[in-house]
Amino acid sequence: MRNQKDVHHAHSKSSKVYIVTLDLPEKMLAFAKKGLLIPKEPFLNKIQQNLVTRLQEILPQYRVEAVQCRDMYHKITASVHELTKKNDMLVVSSVPELVEKFGGVHLQINRIVNCEGNLLGIGPRPGYSPIEQQIREIIFHAEQWPLILVEDGSFTGGTICTVLETCRSRDIKLNYLVIGLLFDEARNAIEQTRGGMKIQAVYQWEKDGFIDWLPDYDFFPFIPNAGRVVGHVYNGTIMPTYLHNGLSLSMPYILPYGRPVGWASLPNNLRIVSAFSLDCIHDTISIFEEMESLNHKKITLDDLIGTYPRASLAVTPKTHVFYEVEERILDLLHDDAHMLS
Repeated sequence: MRNQKDVHHAHSKSSKVYIVTLDLPEKMLAFAKKGLLIPKEPFLNKIQQNLVTRLQEILPQYRVEAVQCRDMYHKITASVHELTKKNDMLVVSSVPELVEKFGGVHLQINRIVNCEGNLLGIGPRPGYSPIEQQIREIIFHAEQWPLILVEDGSFTGGTICTVLETCRSRDIKLNYLVIGLLFDEARNAIEQTRGGMKIQAVYQWEKDGFIDWLPDYDFFPFIPNAGRVVGHVYNGTIMPTYLHNGLSLSMPYILPYGRPVGWASLPNNLRIVSAFSLDCIHDTISIFEEMESLNHKKITLDDLIGTYPRASLAVTPKTHVFYEVEERILDLLHDDAHMLS
């Protein structure tokens, strides 16, 4: 069902909208769960505002629109509660916050790239079981309850269509999809593969009304869930790569790590993108400086291990040296900033 007040049309300032979902404070809680003190929310809100402001400055032809994930999750929760008032259903989701809220089942998958940043396909997120094992758990629960797939958003529909096709091949019936952000290309793709599944979206963007959608944390290295996961293919199975010390690897959506032009629709201008990336690294430095001040200790790579969602070692396509867990994150960030300055 479409609620017209939640159908977005790009107009006024620009004919195109660039969406940034604001989720940094929630992702930082992964460090808090390990016993680390984290920056207060006003501190992180300022980092978020800096990001939105910089994006608007380098994308003047678009309207940069920020969406608070917390508000979106409240609306998703209301939709799920409405669906489950009469019949018990089980939530399946890749969003840890929503799985925890509903006592649901994880389906933790994402796109995985190789060491050069080229897409390999869909695989499990770092720290989670192989997809086949996750599917077996869903099959077990599907015998007892109807299932609702709950997601924060879909830009092209590729990942959700992979989920639908995998579930259909295993005779798993998904009754509903409740989704926060649904874009036109994704809706068209999902409708072609959904079977009898009904779709409810919190926000929708009409065709040609948007340019891209990125979560804020993808621009900040060493933050939980930041960037594209680096992995490999083993006997036909795509999986994350782990170092001997347990660290997973990722490529954030800024230089010198990832591909900000291709992955984040930033201007194809090296000077502009380098300056933007350097600003993001400096803001990340301020986050870890604040964490060190609060915790009265150095924050090292060892503090990334065991976070859920996983905080990964940020790497570049040219990375050949991997650090020990005692390495201070601030030292690595200053080295990366020096590469861009």
